[in-house]
Amino acid sequence: FQVENSIVINDPDNSTLTRTFAAGNRQVMTISAWIKRSRLINSAIFCTDAGLNRDARLQFYSDKIRMYSRADGSGGSAHDQSSLGVYRDPSDRIHLHVVLDSTQSVIADRCKTYVDGLLIPVSAGDTIDQNAIWGYNQNGAHYLFDNSEEVTTSDMYIAEFAFLDGQAVGPEAFGEWNKNAPNVWQPRDLLDGHISWTGVNTFYLNFADPDDLGKDVSGNA
Repeated sequence: FQVENSIVINDPDNSTLTRTFAAGNRQVMTISAWIKRSRLINSAIFCTDAGLNRDARLQFYSDKIRMYSRADGSGGSAHDQSSLGVYRDPSDRIHLHVVLDSTQSVIADRCKTYVDGLLIPVSAGDTIDQNAIWGYNQNGAHYLFDNSEEVTTSDMYIAEFAFLDGQAVGPEAFGEWNKNAPNVWQPRDLLDGHISWTGVNTFYLNFADPDDLGKDVSGNA
């Protein structure tokens, strides 16, 4: 499968795409995207509006990948973990895949971050309580490439952005190992029927329409 489209996000342009979510599943979700960094700056990937009761941020924090979800006003736990590995090569394209599932009894299984199909180690940090809610999937604005809390912009190429509401799906649904080059992780066709594009806020952006870069092509009604 060949990815034919991507978009370039330039820091000086303050570019962002906004989706207004309805109330969805606050415990289980999946985020997936193919990314190539342009510069090593703090870069927002997918964030909620900081004005919401509990905001969330998936971002590059300097040279690390960070997943953050703020504790809510009722005293719920915060989650803040960063990759132990660093991602500094602006020529390297990676598949970033995050599975959030607070229903899991094992702490490490509540937030799993993968790069190129492999689960990566993360810092101990703060971890979400079992069955607690994440900042995503609440009624309100969600942003690609913007973080209204820290006024962080982005500088990267991005392709094949997908969000699954209410589903914890592994990276093998979004990528696969190349049969002729077994060390190469490559994209899969996301519209061949193997993914269930269901869920209140589920969407898929392939950036194929230059007049509507935020067009959801998942077919999810």
